[in-house]
Amino acid sequence: MKPMMILSVLGMALAPAWAQATDTPAPDTAKDTTKALSKNDRKAIEELAKMNTAEIKLSELAEQKANHPEVKQFAKQLVEEHSKNNQEIKELASKKGVDLPEPMTPPPSERSAEQKLSKLSGEKFDQEYMKIMIDDHRKVVNKVENVSARAGDPELKQWAEKTLPTVQQHLDMAKSTEQSLKTAPKSK
Repeated sequence: MKPMMILSVLGMALAPAWAQATDTPAPDTAKDTTKALSKNDRKAIEELAKMNTAEIKLSELAEQKANHPEVKQFAKQLVEEHSKNNQEIKELASKKGVDLPEPMTPPPSERSAEQKLSKLSGEKFDQEYMKIMIDDHRKVVNKVENVSARAGDPELKQWAEKTLPTVQQHLDMAKSTEQSLKTAPKSK
């Protein structure tokens, strides 16, 4: 009887410790693996964030300076959609342990484009802005296609695959808007 009683008391004493040990969730290993990005994936995130920032800055300028309503509408849509994309890429960067500078500065070529555009107005501004948007979106589409095909990180790859149709649409819209400008009556 004594051995049975000792086992019962021992069981009651150890039960809470055993229950706690089995109820404890497994450590979150996702945090450990999220920072294991390749150098190329890190670079891609940084470049995508810079590209988005450049599109936003140029399009904010176009919202203010564009002459043609279609150009203004295009610029407004780009600000909205690239801001959303930028927020997503910043969240992904944070999750993956990629430190993006704040404020994010566009690449030198984009700063040069912004300086050039700031000196233009009217139809010349509209034409140059649309030319830049076509060139930039070709680069963006190429970069996003590359990331969706080659990224080692599944979340980065998924983001690129989800984003690709939007940036392709921007390129198509830029071409269409540029064509509208070419056929629009010239103002005097």
